[in-house]
Amino acid sequence: MSTEKRKKSKRWRIYGRVVGSTYVGEVEAATKKEALEKGQDEAHVSFCHQCSSGCEDPEVEVTDAEEVES
Repeated sequence: MSTEKRKKSKRWRIYGRVVGSTYVGEVEAATKKEALEKGQDEAHVSFCHQCSSGCEDPEVEVTDAEEVES
């Protein structure tokens, strides 16, 4: 017979980071850096009522920019 005590199971809450992208829009700017700054000001995340209960504190953390060809 083993002399080790059986460890009691504990309960754990598991969280995951959701990663995706969203179209922010177009801005007028002289440089990519300036465009990103303006775009970050306009960036927001919204979910429908059903999905909003599944994601806490949504926010846009990183933005990227590409030049629009005329």
